[in-house]
Amino acid sequence: MKHRILFVTQTLGKKAACGIGIIGNLIWETLKQHADYEFDVLYCDSVLEVQQKLNEWQPRVAIYNYSPGSTPWMNDRSMRAPFPDIKHVRIMHDMHQDIATTFHPSLHQGWEYILADDPSVTGNERVFITNRLLPPGSTVEYVESAKPIIGFQGFGPPHKGIARLAYKVQEEFDEAILRLHIPYGYFEDSAGYNANTRVQEVMQIITKPGIEVIATHELLDTQGIVNLLAQNTINCYFYDYLDGCGIASSPDYALASGRPLALTRSHQFRNFWNSPEIFIENKTIKEIIAQGTTPLEPYYQSYSASSVLNDYSRMLEKLLGN
Repeated sequence: MKHRILFVTQTLGKKAACGIGIIGNLIWETLKQHADYEFDVLYCDSVLEVQQKLNEWQPRVAIYNYSPGSTPWMNDRSMRAPFPDIKHVRIMHDMHQDIATTFHPSLHQGWEYILADDPSVTGNERVFITNRLLPPGSTVEYVESAKPIIGFQGFGPPHKGIARLAYKVQEEFDEAILRLHIPYGYFEDSAGYNANTRVQEVMQIITKPGIEVIATHELLDTQGIVNLLAQNTINCYFYDYLDGCGIASSPDYALASGRPLALTRSHQFRNFWNSPEIFIENKTIKEIIAQGTTPLEPYYQSYSASSVLNDYSRMLEKLLGN
């Protein structure tokens, strides 16, 4: 009989405009393919719902897709207390090495184990590390545009460097399309203030008549995001440095799209630091376009579903003593 493993993540619906929720859904769609364990998912927003599911299903391990902004209730110790025989693992999205090195349950609301998809971190007996998880690849074919299409996708807080991207496009190109897809976030930007402010900033920066700005804001599902990015000549993410912040997920969708990728040397992109040829500090956008996707090849396998499923297998083997 296969061991039962429960994956707990927030509800979607109106809350689908949230990076943590999107990642949680992607993880579940991958984990349910696991050949060696019986996975089930619980989309919920309360301690009581978790306790009911744990009572009914009796898993050996429960994994919680936690974020302080969207699921703070997951830290309630009363949720886990009645189930001491279940191994409870909390996902940590904003991870860094100091958290792993100094980890102790007393510093993390009594959690005995944490899990992070941050390959820049070295784990230990209580801190488990997986590779990043790429969404499914594009289902549309790339068609060369008359003008290069420079793309960005993601929510619109100021640190995302969207204005910096506009300045680079203005500097390098006389003819181009700058395509910005900036949805309104349920938790961080429900009224669209950040999204609309970023677009207005870009419109003030771009002055060349040959550069067109296209901005969209509708919420897309995972496949829709990847397909949108697959139509761009290149996808660019020019975040601020942000020392100590967790790895950003937007480049994962850009990788899955199969198009060239340009980044800044942000701490949120430290998993790419071994590929200096894709950083705008080292090359122009035009040069990164010209080299194609060759620098990205190592990530396609490392961040594949099969690779991440193997990472989960190793964690579960340790937890269950297999």
